[in-house]
Amino acid sequence: MAWRKGDPWRVVRSLDRLNEQIRAAFPRAVPPATPAVSWGSIADSAHSSTSDHYPHVYKALGATAVVCARDFPHAPSLGLDAHKIAEQLRLSRDPRIGYIISNGRITGPNYGWKWSSYGGSDPHDTHIHVSTVHSAVADSGADWQIGDDDMPLTSDDIERVATATKQKVLSDGGIQLLLTRVYQQGVTLAAVQTALGKLPAAFAAEGTNPAELTAALAALPKPEPVDVELLAERLKAALPSGGQISDEQLSRVLRELLGSLDGATPQG
Repeated sequence: MAWRKGDPWRVVRSLDRLNEQIRAAFPRAVPPATPAVSWGSIADSAHSSTSDHYPHVYKALGATAVVCARDFPHAPSLGLDAHKIAEQLRLSRDPRIGYIISNGRITGPNYGWKWSSYGGSDPHDTHIHVSTVHSAVADSGADWQIGDDDMPLTSDDIERVATATKQKVLSDGGIQLLLTRVYQQGVTLAAVQTALGKLPAAFAAEGTNPAELTAALAALPKPEPVDVELLAERLKAALPSGGQISDEQLSRVLRELLGSLDGATPQG
């Protein structure tokens, strides 16, 4: 059934979440600082009925017509570099993405996640366009990766934070506690940086009070219990074939290692 003007419609939830994230990250760029239409979802008269901005009914997304596209303004003077966000979205290869148009280029899974020349009448140099797929995943409200601070911590991030901290804190125990707090998938670099920003007193001098440092580090995001068996399974799969270590041995080694980091017995 085709959508008709006046019928109900909604935006897919993933794009509502992206809209929330960008507005929260760049508050100076929200309307009225930028025109409300530059954050548009539903099509105006310039859009074809085939556009993702036009409401369509997709069985996988329910009986109400959905808009599977949103625009976001490029307003670098207000802190919002939309083309940089488009690049971060491309790098994320989020399965909800159908395609992205930015600054005369288009990308997405159908383009091998590489930028290709876009030949449309609007080069999208003043804004970016994000379209989702038309399947149920488009209604996922999970966070998008829109910048470096939203990327999960990597081993390089951990090493960099640890090195910078160790230059000012003499206690190896403090470093181990820091690594324990950030060693989890889903803790973002931004969260760690925010927590570290609360340690000026502890980092002010080399003669840091250990109790103050411990209390400050304890405020860092607390990790979820580590699934040792799952971690062991993944590590074993990465080992060269023909290895002689058993599942039980590998799990025991991991439990001892993780326990040595925080002085507690990890939960399996």
